[in-house]
Amino acid sequence: LFDTLRKERPNDLSKVVPIEGDITQPELAISPSDRTTLSLCVNVVFHSAATVKFDEKLKLSVTINMLGTQRLVELCKRMSNLEALVHVSTAYCNCDRSQVKEVIYPPPIGPDQIVSLVEALDEELVDSLTPKLVGNRPNTYTFTKALAECWLQDNKGDLPLVIVRPSIVISSMGGPLKGWVDNWNGPTGIIAAAGKGLFRTMLCDSTKKADLVPVDTVINLMIVSAWRIASSKTKEIPIYNCVTGQRKPITWSHFIDLCFKYLRMHPLSEISWYPDGSVTASRTMSTIKRCFLHWVPAYIIDSVVWISGGKPMYVVLLFRNKNELFIKNYHLEGILRHT
Repeated sequence: LFDTLRKERPNDLSKVVPIEGDITQPELAISPSDRTTLSLCVNVVFHSAATVKFDEKLKLSVTINMLGTQRLVELCKRMSNLEALVHVSTAYCNCDRSQVKEVIYPPPIGPDQIVSLVEALDEELVDSLTPKLVGNRPNTYTFTKALAECWLQDNKGDLPLVIVRPSIVISSMGGPLKGWVDNWNGPTGIIAAAGKGLFRTMLCDSTKKADLVPVDTVINLMIVSAWRIASSKTKEIPIYNCVTGQRKPITWSHFIDLCFKYLRMHPLSEISWYPDGSVTASRTMSTIKRCFLHWVPAYIIDSVVWISGGKPMYVVLLFRNKNELFIKNYHLEGILRHT
C-alpha cells in the first residue's frame, strides 16, 4: 500500500508518530504527555474510529460510537492549533427516511438520554430494550451513528467540524493500490465466500441500487472537506453524503453479475465449488435455496469424503461461517429496504 510513497518520498513515513489509546476508555486512555503533545501539535483530526458491526450490542455500540466521539471532542477542544475535525458517519444513519439530505435530523430520543440509560442499566436489560430504542432503524450501528451526529451538533462549540457520510465502502478504485481492501466488512466478506463457493444465495432485492463507494473516494473527500472547512472558517457544520447511487447507479443484480464474472476470470485459491449463485427477495425462497444450495451439497460431499476415509469439513465450514454471513445478509438487507 505504501510502496509508491516509500519510493517517491521515502522520508515521509518517518513523520508518523503512533499514539497509544483506547476509544472505550476515559481520556481515550492517552497518557498525559501524549495528550499535551496532541494539544500543541495537531492541526487536523480525522475521526473514523467506530464499531461497524451490524449486530453489536447497544451498550458497546454506544460506548464506542457515542462516548468515544464525546471523548475525542473533549480532546479536540484542548488543541490550540486545530483547523479541522472530520467526523466519519454513515449515509445510512437516517435510512429510516425516504430522502436523506445533507442535514442533521433530530432523533426520537436524545443522545444524552441514551447514554444515561445505557450507563445506568445492565447489559441484559439494555439488550431487551434495544428493539424499542432503535425503532425503525435496522441495527444499533445506524442508530448510534445518527445519535453521534446529533450530539456533535449540540456540543461542538467552536470546533471546525465537518461530517462525511459514506455509503457502503468497498475496495479502492485508483491509488495508491487498485483493489486494496483490508477487512471483511460489508459486501467484501460475502464476495469472498461466494468466490470460494461457500455462499450461493442471498436474501436481497436485486432491483435495488447498490450504493457502493470506493475507499479512496471516501478518503479523498475527507481530505478535501478538511481543507475546505479550514479555509472557510465557517461556524456551520458542512455535511457531505459520499454516495454513488445518484450519479453512477448500479443495481445489486448488475453488481452480482460483475462479481461472478471476475471471480471466474480470476478464481480464488482452494475453491470448494464453482462460483455461481443468485438472490431472491422472497424469504421463503431464500430458505429453500439455502437448504438445497448450501446444506444438501455440504452433507453429500462430507458423506463421500467420510466414506473414502477422509476428514469431513464442509458442514463444519458452513456452521462456522453461517452466523457471520447471516448477520451481514440480514442487516444489509435491512438497510436496503430503507434505500
